[in-house]
This record gives sequence, C-alpha cells and structure tokens, in this order.
Amino acid sequence: MELGSWRAGKPAKVLCLARGLTFLIGFAFFTAAFAQEPKNPTECDQIARKILSDIRISFLAKEGEIYIQSARRSFAESPPGCAGGLWYLAAARLLREPGQKAPLEGGGINLKDAKEALERGLALDPREPQLLAFVAYLSAVSPSDSPPLPENACSLVSGNEAAPQDLTAYVCGHSALRRKDYSSAEKFFKLVEGSYSFPDAALRRAEALLALGRRKEARKSAELALDILHPRSLLLFASGASDSEVRDLRKRASEIAGSK
Repeated sequence: MELGSWRAGKPAKVLCLARGLTFLIGFAFFTAAFAQEPKNPTECDQIARKILSDIRISFLAKEGEIYIQSARRSFAESPPGCAGGLWYLAAARLLREPGQKAPLEGGGINLKDAKEALERGLALDPREPQLLAFVAYLSAVSPSDSPPLPENACSLVSGNEAAPQDLTAYVCGHSALRRKDYSSAEKFFKLVEGSYSFPDAALRRAEALLALGRRKEARKSAELALDILHPRSLLLFASGASDSEVRDLRKRASEIAGSK
C-alpha cells in the first residue's frame, strides 16, 4: 500500500488500531517534541514547528488530511522573512508529501523540490539539529533527493547547546559512518537504535558492526531494524520516511540479519 492511501482509505483493522493508539502515540510524540523547543521561540519558529507538527499528526489522526491541509495553508501564509532552518525543513517535508504540487510557495519564496529546500536551509542555519538529522537520513537513503551531509555536521550539532542528545547522536553516527569510523558510528547509533524517530538507526549500527567484524551483534541489530521498519508503522511515516525507503531499508536489514 502506498503512503498516500493511509489517509484516504486505511485498511479497517489497521484503522481501528490507529484510532485506538492515536491519543497515546500523539501524547508521547508531542511531549518529546515540545520538550525540545526553546523557551522563547520566535514567531517564525512557531510557524515552522506548527507545520512540522501538522505533518506528523496527519499520519496519526483519524482525519489526517485536515492536518496536511493546515500545514500547506500555514506555509503558504508564512510572512516574508520567516525562512530559516526549521522553515526550510518544513518545506522539504511538504514537498515529499504525495500529491504536493511544485513549486511550493510561501513567504515570498518558490521551491521546486525537497533538495532545494534542504540546501537553502543548510545555507541559512547549518547548526539546526532537526534539519541536520533529516539531511543525514535522506542523503543516506536517497542521495539524489538531498544535499550531502556537511563534513563537519557532528561538530555543528555538537556545538549547538540547544540540540537534543538523541539528534546529536544520530547526526554524529551518520557523520562517523561516512568517514568509515565504524567504532564511533556503532557507539552513536547504539544510543538511538530503538527509536522510531530515526528509522535507519538500527540498520546503520548493524552496518557499522558488520564492518567491525562483529557479525553476531550485527545480525541482532539488523533484526531490531526489521522490527522497527514495519511497512505499516505510522510512526515511521510520521518521522519522514517514505514507502520505498522503508522497503529498501528492510531489504538491507534482511541481508544482514541472514548473513553468516
């Protein structure tokens, strides 16, 4: 089943489960999200955070399309001068939504695709942890759709005192993996490998362990990755993963889990 169909016509059994879990999942999701917000966010940050919240809740709520429409409306009505790291991340998420037409217009800016949005976000706010984390993810799973992760990404996020520890660990894990520093990568990804907020973390730890020759541990992390990368997990899609990306990640995890 493709991503767009989750909102328009979820299978009955899955829909019932989603309805039953919506409140608990949503409460946990937003408790974590708001815990990471600065005490005095600017008006522009509030706009970006509302857009991102609407996108996430659209995968968890009964009437998800209402929230995605709200996100699109908030973006279109953004005042000029609001473009920043979070705002461009919100734009990238919207541009990856099924049915979203390009260019995306808001704040007096037109954006043709997610890659352009992320590039502009990095140019303006290279230390924004949520932006760096999404670039780390997307540049790994779909390089043609994302700018590369900055070589100094770990230093950038580590130098941001407001960056949550889990986002820092995830970004630094990807940065270490790309430097082929597998020992550091394994340690960073171990901190977040059980989180649905980072769909590929368990798989990346498995890859690092495999490179270190620790095959038994690699298989165990790959099995955890398969549990997390369930093709019907609403939380995976809320985090920004697409159907095809989840399938590709599951394929790689299966290969490692079945290796000897």
